[in-house]
Amino acid sequence: LETPELRITCSPAQHLIPCLALRFQINHPPQVIVYTSDTSPSPVVTRLAAGADLLIHETAGDSAGHSTASQAAKTAEKAGVRRLMLIHYPVDEAQRLITQAAEHFRGEIFLAEDLLRISLTTLR
Repeated sequence: LETPELRITCSPAQHLIPCLALRFQINHPPQVIVYTSDTSPSPVVTRLAAGADLLIHETAGDSAGHSTASQAAKTAEKAGVRRLMLIHYPVDEAQRLITQAAEHFRGEIFLAEDLLRISLTTLR
C-alpha cells in the first residue's frame, strides 16, 4: 500500500498459522517502523526490518512460531535497527527480557505496555 505520506510492505512471518510482518515507511519525517507479529527467527523478517528506526518484536518465548528476547535482539542487531521494542511477553519476566536482549543488541530496548503511545518525532 502506498500513499504520498506512507508506504506499507509486508513479508510472511514464521508462525503456526499464516502471519505477516509489516514495515511502515513514513515519508515526513522520514522513518521506518517494523512490527513482526508472532514469528520464529526468520531471515525474511530480518530483511524487512533492515535499517528501521523501530523494530517491534514479539518475545512470547522459545516455542514454535515465537521468539525469545535474545532472538529478537539478534534480529534487531542483524537488521541494523535503532530501537527495539519487546511485545507479547510474559509480564513476570519483563526485566529479565531486557537484560537478555541487551546481550545481543546495542541500541535502545524497551517494553511495550498497554496504551503506550510513541511520538513519531521522538523516533528520529
